[in-house]
Amino acid sequence: MKYLAVILSGMSDRPFRAYDDETPLSAAFKPNIDMLSSRSFSGFVQNIPASFANVCDAAAWSVIGYPPTKYCSGRAAACVCGNGIRLKKDDAAMMCGFVSLTDDEEYENRSMTDYDISDITLEEKKGIMTSLNDALANDVFSFKISKSGETFVFWDKGEEYPGKLYFPKKAFNKPIGEYLPDGQFAFPLYELMKKSADVLKDHPVNIKRLKEGKNKISSIWLWGISKKLTAESFESVYGLKAAAVSSDSYFRGTAKFAGMSVYGASRFARPERTAEKAVKLLEDNDVVFLYIDTPEHAKSFDEKKKLIEKLDKKMVAVVYDKLNKLGTDNRILLTSGHSVPLSAGVPTLEAVPYMIYDSRTAFKGAEHFDENISCEHFFADGSELMKKFLSQN
Repeated sequence: MKYLAVILSGMSDRPFRAYDDETPLSAAFKPNIDMLSSRSFSGFVQNIPASFANVCDAAAWSVIGYPPTKYCSGRAAACVCGNGIRLKKDDAAMMCGFVSLTDDEEYENRSMTDYDISDITLEEKKGIMTSLNDALANDVFSFKISKSGETFVFWDKGEEYPGKLYFPKKAFNKPIGEYLPDGQFAFPLYELMKKSADVLKDHPVNIKRLKEGKNKISSIWLWGISKKLTAESFESVYGLKAAAVSSDSYFRGTAKFAGMSVYGASRFARPERTAEKAVKLLEDNDVVFLYIDTPEHAKSFDEKKKLIEKLDKKMVAVVYDKLNKLGTDNRILLTSGHSVPLSAGVPTLEAVPYMIYDSRTAFKGAEHFDENISCEHFFADGSELMKKFLSQN
């Protein structure tokens, strides 16, 4: 038996009144997904524990069958690992975001006008990180950038729980004073953020950006602190050899922590190529996870609907066809991982639909795979769903 788990992260949504109470998933023309659904065991899974702050991070652990309450901490260490950057055992890593602030004289009184400057080019990031390293790096702190442009701060022998570090969006349109690092060991992090504003104030990248009418990069923002994690291997937990293909660095990191062979997939790659890669990996593995995060980045109903339709045609159809050609019994798990409602703009805690297709058995499943399927088969956490997926019945 071969097992392929397809996670289309953020695919699940909430009904839109302007679209006759449809969701992008229910409105999408997805004949391949619906065909599999009609023959599948399906229901809902609660991947995110109640009141869990790191929704995306928790979902990444949950969908591979690891309880997030045990394994999920800060975001940075997994992203570092997923980018192939080495983090020493005793060091802590932090996500290093870039934000725009007002020009108040006192740093603490400045308000955040942009919490996620998304138009910074890779070359601009490299120039900024070089300047930050030249001005602020020492034996304790250093600035790192991945090949794809994710940015981090490493803290030599740093504290994993120095105090409160806030996700930048918390301070959006507010004075940042209440959201700066706060706690017994957090003062050096506050100082690093404050000093970064001086480095960036008249930086050549900012001079160029202002001429182009773009937001100024006013300061770094540190969050998601964590240390390298040791987890039981997937093979030791479930008795099966596993691999993962993903466009998301955090998911790649969790899969590496779980002892899987991990392969990157660009968000801009042709979906059929990524699907072919995932099925090819089943030749040497029992289980493959294919985790694609493009749906969670959609900005509109129509954009998400079209993405789902594209993934149905270019990924799910290819997965099904290639699996049939392997000539072995197989199972396909399809789920959303977590929900990213367009109306909320952020990942949310609600349960998401799943289906399990088995090439040996035709279940009487749901005619359409969406948020309206029956909740008869409900799993309270992802590890229980994974046990069902990998069971022989």
